[in-house]
Parts: sequence; C-alpha cells; structure tokens
Amino acid sequence: MQQCLQNDNENYDIKNDDDEQFNILNDFEQHQQKTKDEYVFYMNELDQYRERKKEYQEKNSKLQALVVLLDNQLKNLDDENQKMLALKTQEFENKLQQDIEKLKLDFEQKRQQQTGELEQQLKEEFQKDLDIIQEKQQKNYKKLLQTHQEQYQNKEQQLEKQNKQEVEALEKEKQVELEEKKQNISTEFTLKLDEFKKVQEQQSELKKQEIKNKMQQQQNLFKEQQEAELQKENMKNQEELRQNYEKKLQQFKEQLEKDYEKKIEFINQDQKNKFDLNEQNLLSKWDGKNKQKIQELRENYDAEINELEQQDYMKKQQVQDELNKKMEKFIYDEKKKQKQNIEEIKKTNLAQIQNLQKQNEEQKKILVKQLEEDYKQFQKLEKEKQEKKKIQNPYSITNPHISSYQNSNYQSSVNCNTYQNKSAQKQQSSQQSANSNYNNFYQNNSAQKQQPGFGNTMIDGGSFLKDFEQYHKKVNQQGQDSISSLDSQECIIFQNKIKLEEYEQQSQNEYNLKKQEIDQKLQQEIQQLEEKNRKTLHFKKYKFEDDLNNELINTQNQIKQQKDLQLQQFKNDQVQIYQDRQEKMQKQLEQDNNNALKNIKQKYNSQLESQKQQICHQYNQQLEQFKLEQENDFNTKINLFIANQEQEQQKQDLIIKQQQDEIQQLITQNQNDYENLKNDLKNQFDNDSQQQKKQLDEELQAKIRDIKEQNQKILNNEQKKLKEQFENELINLKKQLQDQQKKQKKIMQDQLNQIKAAHQEQMHKLDLEKQQIMLNDNKIENQIKNYLEKTNLLQTKKNELNKKLQQNLKRPITINFSNQLLQNINQDIYYTISQCNDPIEILKEFYSLNAQIIHNIQLNVQNEELQIQINLNQNEDTFISKYYSGDYINQFGENLYISGSQQLNKKTCEKVQKNKCQTNNCQLRHVSVEFIHQCQICYENTKNRVLVPCGHTLCSKCVQFGQYQKCPSCRQHVQSIQKLFYI
Repeated sequence: MQQCLQNDNENYDIKNDDDEQFNILNDFEQHQQKTKDEYVFYMNELDQYRERKKEYQEKNSKLQALVVLLDNQLKNLDDENQKMLALKTQEFENKLQQDIEKLKLDFEQKRQQQTGELEQQLKEEFQKDLDIIQEKQQKNYKKLLQTHQEQYQNKEQQLEKQNKQEVEALEKEKQVELEEKKQNISTEFTLKLDEFKKVQEQQSELKKQEIKNKMQQQQNLFKEQQEAELQKENMKNQEELRQNYEKKLQQFKEQLEKDYEKKIEFINQDQKNKFDLNEQNLLSKWDGKNKQKIQELRENYDAEINELEQQDYMKKQQVQDELNKKMEKFIYDEKKKQKQNIEEIKKTNLAQIQNLQKQNEEQKKILVKQLEEDYKQFQKLEKEKQEKKKIQNPYSITNPHISSYQNSNYQSSVNCNTYQNKSAQKQQSSQQSANSNYNNFYQNNSAQKQQPGFGNTMIDGGSFLKDFEQYHKKVNQQGQDSISSLDSQECIIFQNKIKLEEYEQQSQNEYNLKKQEIDQKLQQEIQQLEEKNRKTLHFKKYKFEDDLNNELINTQNQIKQQKDLQLQQFKNDQVQIYQDRQEKMQKQLEQDNNNALKNIKQKYNSQLESQKQQICHQYNQQLEQFKLEQENDFNTKINLFIANQEQEQQKQDLIIKQQQDEIQQLITQNQNDYENLKNDLKNQFDNDSQQQKKQLDEELQAKIRDIKEQNQKILNNEQKKLKEQFENELINLKKQLQDQQKKQKKIMQDQLNQIKAAHQEQMHKLDLEKQQIMLNDNKIENQIKNYLEKTNLLQTKKNELNKKLQQNLKRPITINFSNQLLQNINQDIYYTISQCNDPIEILKEFYSLNAQIIHNIQLNVQNEELQIQINLNQNEDTFISKYYSGDYINQFGENLYISGSQQLNKKTCEKVQKNKCQTNNCQLRHVSVEFIHQCQICYENTKNRVLVPCGHTLCSKCVQFGQYQKCPSCRQHVQSIQKLFYI
C-alpha cells in the first residue's frame, strides 16, 4: 500500500483500499464460519457419545438376562441328572434281584452235596493234627528249658565275679584308710574317737543300702530280659508251628481224600445190601414220626429267607435315601458357588464401568474449565481493543454505528448464557465495527469534497492527502496489530479445540477398546464358567456314579457276608439235623457198632481234653517251679553275700575295738605319767613363788590350745575328704542310671519299629484290597458300557430295519423275478387301482396287495443267483433291441397305466418337471430311466449295477468310488456286482 501511494500521489483511488479491506473481512468471516462448523461438529459428537452410552446400558441389561438364562439352564441340567440317576438305580435294583434269585438256586443245589463230605473230613483231620501238635510241643518245651538253664548259669557266674571284684576293692580301700587313721588317732583325744565311730557307722549303712539297691536293680533287669526273651522265642515257635501245621494239613488233606475215596468204595459195597433190607422196615416207621419235623424245618427256612429279603429291602431304601440326600446337598452347593461367581463378575464389571465414567467426567470438566478461561481472555482482549479504538479514532464519537456496536456488545455480554450465542455475537460485533469505521471515513471524506473550495486550490488537496496518508498509516498499523493479536488468540483457541477433539477421540477410542476388552473378558469368563460347569458336572456325574457303584458293591458285599454267615449257620443246623437223622438210622441198623463208636469217640475226646489240660497244667507248673527255683537261688546267693559282708564287718569292728583299747591304755598311762609329774612338780616347786606357777599354767594352757587347734584342722580335712568321696559315688550312680535309661529307650524304640512295620504291612494289605476293589469297579463299568453299546446296536438295527421297510415301499419291484410274474402283478394292481378314486384308498390297497404278492413270490423263489443271471441275460437282449429300434422315444407322453412304484413317485416327477422347464438345462426324456431309477446315494446318475445276493441297485460311479464289501442299505455281504438293463 505504501508503494502505491508513493508512485501515484495525485491520482489515488480509494476503491483499491476498500477492496483490500473487503477481502480481509471476507477472510475473517470465512474463518468464523469454520469455527462455527467445528463447534457444531463437537456438539454432534457429544450427542453420539450419549447415544453410545445408552447402547452400553442396554448391553448390560442383556448380559443380566443372559445370566438368568444360564441359571435356568443349570436348573434344567440338574433335573435331567436326577432323572438319569433314578433310571440307573432302578436298573441296578432289577439286576440285584436277579442275582439274588440265582444265588438261592445255586445254594440249594450245592448245599446237599457238601454237607456229607465235610463231616468225615473234619473228624479224621482233627485226630491226626492233635497227635502231631502234642509231639512238637514236648520237643520245643525241652529245648527251651535247656537253653534257659544255660543262660541262667552263665549270668550267675558273671554276677559272682563282679561282686567279688567290688568286695576286694572295698576291702583294700578300707585297709588303707584304717592304716592312715591309726597313725593319726594316736595323737587325738577320746572325743574324736566317738565322732569317728559315728561317721564310720553311717558310711557302712549307706554302703550296705547302695549294695542292696544295686542287687535289686540287677535282679529286676535280669527278670525282665528273661521274660522278653521267652516271649520272643514263644512267638517264633508259634509261627513256625503254624506254618508247618498248614503245610502238613494240605498234604494230609490230599492223602485223606484219596484214602477216603478208596474206603468209601469198599464200605458202600458191603453196606448196600444191609441198608436196603433195613431201610424198608425203618422208613415205614420213621416217615410218620418225622414228617412234622420236616414241615417245621421248611417253615423256619422260609421264614428266615423272608426276613433276609425284608432286611435287604430296608437296607436298599436306606441307601437310596442317603444317596438322594447327598445329591441334594451337592446340587445346592454347586448352585451357591455358581451364583457367587456370577455376582463377583458382575461387581468387577460394574466397578470398571464406574471408574471409566468417572475418568471421562473429570476429563470433561477440565476441558470445560479451559474453554471458559480462554473465552474470558478473549472477552478481555476485545474490550481492550474497543477502548483503544475509542481513544485513537477521532470520528468515533459522532458515528451512530459505533454506538450501536457498543450497545450490541453490552447486550451480548449481559445476555449470553451459552458458548454458541457468545461466538455468534462476537462475529456480528466484529463485522459492525469494521463496517462502521469504513463508512465514517468514507462519509467524512465525501463531505469534505462536497464543501465549497475543496477542489479550487491545490494547497488544500495536498494537505488533505498528507493528513490522509498519516491517518491511513496509523489505521493500518492498528489493524495489523489487532489482526495479529486476534490471529494469535484465535490460533490458540483453535489449537485448544483441536486438542480437545483429539483428546475426545482418544478417550472414545480408549473407552471403546476397554469396552471391547471387558466384553471379551465377560464372554471368555462366561465360556470358561460354562466349560467348568460342564466339566465339573461331567466329572461329578462319573464320580457320583462311581460312588454309587462303590456303595452298591459294599451293600452287595455286606449282603453276601450276611448271607454267608446265615448259610454257615444254616449249614451247621442242617449238619446237626443230618447227624441226628444219621444217628437214628445207624442205631436201628447197627446199634452195637454205633454205641461202641460213640464210647470210643467220647473217650478219645475226653482223653484229648484231659491231655490238653494236663499238658497246659504241667507246662504252667514247670514254669512256676522254674521261676521259684531261680528266685530261691538268687535270694540264697544274696543272703550269703550279705552274711559274708556282715561277718567281715564284725571282724573289722573287733579289730577297731582292740585298737581302741590299746589307745585307751596309752591314754591312761599318759594321764598317770602326767599326774605323777604334777605331783613331783608340786613337791619340787612348793617353795617356789606364785609367779613361776602362773607361768607354768600359762604354758600348759598354750600347749592345750595348740593341741586343740591341730585336732580341729585334722577333723576338717577328714570331713572334706569324706564329702568328696560321697559326691564321686553320687556321680557314678547317676551315670549308671543314665545308661540304664538309654538301654530302656533303645528297647522301646525297637518295639515301636516292630509295631510300625506291622502297621505298614496292614496298610499294604489294605492298598491291595483297594486295588482289587478298583479292578472290580472297572469290570462293572465295562459291563455297563457293553450293555449300553448293545442297546445302541439294537436301536441302530431297529432304525435300519425301519429304513429298509420305507425303501422297500418306495422302491420298485426288483428285477430278480420273471417277467410273467411282474405282468401278473401289474395287472392285478392296475385292476384294483382303476376301481378306486381316492388316493388314500389307492395307497391302502396297494400296501395290502404288495404284502400278499411278496409272500407268494418268496415261496416261488428258491435259487436267487440263477434267477438273477437269467434275468440279466434276458434284459440285455431286450434293451439292445429296443434301444436301436427307437422304442424309447416319446414314451413318456403316452397314457400308460401307473404301477405301484410309479404312483408313489408321481409327485416327485412333477417337481422335477417344473425345475427342468425353468432352467432349460435338459429336456424331459426317458423319465423312467433318469428319475424313477435314480441312485439313492448320489441322486445324480441312474442305477446300472446290482449287488448279489441282496439285489439292491446302485450307479456305476458309486460302486467304483465306494468299493463296498457290504450293502449300504441292508449291510449284507456282497459276493458279486453285475450290470442292470431296463426294458
């Protein structure tokens, strides 16, 4: 602009400046319109966000509905499981009843055979076993006595040696102590002798007590060891006896069976003749007496069986009630767990959704605050601009447009409540301000031109141009400054808006991603829960079935055990009855022999019992005698040892008394000498002065004091020595007690180890029994599976048979039969069908006639393979002759009568006609070949091959592709495949 003014100062056009300003204003308006559009876009996106929020809430409601559906499905599954369990329990009960009936029959058959054989075997085995056991017991008893005597003698010798050594050591110690004391006692007084005697007596008593305690402890240990060894040896011997006894029993049984069979043969031959003669005489007498007894036995037997059946029925009901209770608890617990899991998942999802909503709301608040602050800054800047314009523009006072601009700004600042109104008012105010400035300037200039004298002088025009240039420069500077400031502020606002949009897009993307992740997690968790529920139900079903099987097996075993016990009791009762009956019969036949045998048996049994009692009594007496002898010997030895020690102590006491007497004599001599000396001194020093007497007395007292002090020191030393000896002896005793305790602990540990080993063996046996039970369970499961497989096979066979029947009804009559028969059949069918009008009656008559015709044809058919070959040869000739003569052309249009198979396929032919007419792929020719004889597998080609011997037909492609060894329709083995030709 400045360059234009410098070049054309005289011929300047105001319109060029106006155009430039107008372009600037247009650009400004375009920029404001863009901001408006952006604001509208932002508000639309907010609306979309709200709509999405509603969609998300709807999805949450759908998820809740899905949870309810899952609960209903679980309930249905529980109901189905209960029904299945009820069916299985019924099946198991039926099986148990069948097994019980079979066992009863088997038991009644075997019972009669085994009762007679068991009696004689037991009697002979019992007699021989007793003899063997008695011999072994006597031998073992002798061996045990010898071993115990030898051990006892060895231990006694060891104890005697130990006691002798201890006594000799004590004697040596005492002699040494006495010699030392003799040397010291010569200088002591009588008081010390008394004290010494007391101490010595106490020591002797303590030592005696210690020796007695040691002997008692050794005696108790010896007894305990002896008893433990006896118990161990007895156990070993008993085990060996049992093993040998079992081995020999088996050998003996085998020998007895052989010998018994031989003897029975000899005896039967001798007694048959006698028994036959006496039997007839006795039966007449015995029948009348024992009929009532037999009836009573039978009634008792029937009553017992009824009681057993009632007990079994009650137990079954108890087992069923317990199982039902367990199932109810199990189902209730599972439902609780599932509900808890679903509630936890709901809570976690709701918490995540709430956190996301809170984050979005916080971010929105922050953005709104930023926008409000930017808007306030924008208002401040506009106010500052207006104030600057008022100050700088001299024509602003009288211009009505400016006042209108101010009023509009005032009203907009007061009445604006939303961001949209504010932005619209900003645009209007900016446009009005620009137009008003432009009009003021233009009007002022035009008024000056219209004034008189404006164009007459050049001075006035030049001055006006100068003033205008200055004014224009100022306006341009102000406009550029204002535009730059506005542009900078608008750029900031635009950047903030862009950031806000980007942030919203990011937040929406993050929200969508999180929402997708949550949905995926929900779906995964729901799928996992469903899979877990399925697995748990599947696993628990099998587990529950296993528990049922185990409980049923346990009940069966208990029932069997009870039955076995009852059978044993019944056997015993019957054996007794049989014995009584046999005895009565034998009394009448051989009274003398039976009486003799009974006496012998009673004597033998009484002798055996008496011998047993005698042996046990003798064994107990010998043990008691052996124990008493050992105790007496031990007591005698202890008494002798104590008596010897007392004698030695008496000897020592006598020696001590002699020594004391000698000491007393010495003391009396000393006293006499002392008195004599006193008397002599008195006689000598009677004349002396009292001072010398006092000195002598003092000297004597000092000597006495020295002697007393020496005696006290000696006594203290001896007391210390005695205390040290006593403490050493106590320490030794403690060590001995600790050693004994350790030995006892070792013995207890060995016993515990033995108990643990026995317990482990029992646990191993229990594990083996568990394994056997598991194997039995597996066998039962396999049997159940086989039963189910068989049922499935039967169902498949039924379905196949139904399919065959349907196919036979739809299929035309096979070509295996002769043409005459077919003609007769078709004539009959045509005659009957021509009389009917309704299609239902036609079908009924067709089915009835078809069944009669097939029955008549099966009677005529004998060799199917020969007939097939003959028919095939005939069909080949006829097919070839008619094919080349053109007999098949336009054959469908003729009014032929409808056979049974064509009547069934009439509807399908009509459908094929319509489809082929629409597509125009091929003309409807040779329908009898193309559709009626269509392959039932591929439904594309005609049937060209026959399977022998069943007679079913297929196409050549299916035969080549399948290479069937069995017919696909009837599953019969295929012997050969032959071609098929239609007439």
